[in-house]
Amino acid sequence: MLYLYQYLSPKFIFSFFFLHTHKSTQESEPYIHFFNFVLSKITLMKNFYKKRYSLFSEIDSKLILFSTINLLF
Repeated sequence: MLYLYQYLSPKFIFSFFFLHTHKSTQESEPYIHFFNFVLSKITLMKNFYKKRYSLFSEIDSKLILFSTINLLF
């Protein structure tokens, strides 16, 4: 999964998943907006910690992202 994440954006993966599992775009739109909100907060947090602690690696941020996605389901 982390290998896939390197080539596809999380927004694309999430949008693709919901557009193919839900019957209409209107049903999936609130989920996509919520995911974008969560993704922006994770990005802010990642940037904050990256500035504060230079040891915060890219793998850690990806694990945080996917653990957050798993919590949503």
